[in-house]
Amino acid sequence: MKNSKAIRLDQALQAWEDVCLMMEANYKQAQFENRLKAPDDFYEYAPEFRKFLINSFGQNFDPKFICEKTDGSAAIDMVNSFPICIHSWINNSRRVYHLPSALQRMFLATSFKKIRFSDLRLPFSSFVITLDRPIEFPPYQKNDCLLIANINYYGVDTLATLLIDRDIQLNCIFSPEARERIRWGINRQHWDKITKVVKDKFGGQILSNKFAMPIVPILHKKEELNIGTIWEYQNRKEADIYKYKFKDFTSTVSSIFHILIGLCFYLQNLPPKIYQEATERKKPRLAGSGPKKLISEESEIFNISSESLLSREEQLVLEFFDEKEKTDAKVSPHFRTGYWRRPPGTGHDPEQMKTIWVKPTIVNAKLILEGIPRASKNILT
Repeated sequence: MKNSKAIRLDQALQAWEDVCLMMEANYKQAQFENRLKAPDDFYEYAPEFRKFLINSFGQNFDPKFICEKTDGSAAIDMVNSFPICIHSWINNSRRVYHLPSALQRMFLATSFKKIRFSDLRLPFSSFVITLDRPIEFPPYQKNDCLLIANINYYGVDTLATLLIDRDIQLNCIFSPEARERIRWGINRQHWDKITKVVKDKFGGQILSNKFAMPIVPILHKKEELNIGTIWEYQNRKEADIYKYKFKDFTSTVSSIFHILIGLCFYLQNLPPKIYQEATERKKPRLAGSGPKKLISEESEIFNISSESLLSREEQLVLEFFDEKEKTDAKVSPHFRTGYWRRPPGTGHDPEQMKTIWVKPTIVNAKLILEGIPRASKNILT
């Protein structure tokens, strides 16, 4: 595969299976101790989900793999949203877009204050973005894989973004031996054995209060997202955005919107032949064409890159932007945020989809580094 980060999809699937296994152990122990009535048994179907997923092309999602209802907690949303989203990706695109660090930083330095969700032309209903530069989810998680999916989540049209941890294999996945010991403990009702396996895996993280969810679901109701601009929507959610109380959470959401908007407009401005290649659906392999062990083997990687290398001025913009993020200093040669706009003369013509990128730049850049010309608006069409 061209991009090893696509393996995060398989790691996320394994982590989801392990979470369901732990839920099964907890529920059955509670039932054994008469502390809980028989719950939904969706977790017992988790071992079947991988086979269903690989062979699910053209099939509707089977609700037996999720709870009958959600309680709105982050943990339950993770368990329920992941199988829906990965099934949507398998059936809709199997496409993975890899975004290099430099272009990601340029997108982060570009304002989306005037962009509405209706302005975006998503390449697919569901797709994956992988990053060289992980997005932080405070306080401990670094995510280099984003699964974007338009789904119906318990009757609500939803834009779901699943953040997959860069260290998911190390932090969240049991070894095959540990998995067998948990299954043995469930079958024999040896709950102390299960507790020991879980403590051996997660004890250090729990004691240091550094336990990270393997998959973080960020769910946006389309009805709310379509009111006003995306920037206004984000501001409405800043005070108490869903379940997450971390003070830096809105910066995570903002980063995701910067990247999603930038990717959509960037693809839109590619030459027609390259755009067609970037938005072509990946078909599943034919039966008998070899073993299907990994979900990511079915993916199609498209590496996003500029046709030319960054200019010296653009490299300076990135350095200045990184320094600005740390210090927020304002100096005479100042940083000017980029933005997206329609070409001159098109106004609000809904048929005019092409959007121009006015890149982030530095005003009076020549005062910073000799040889760098005075900054001007750099237009990418």
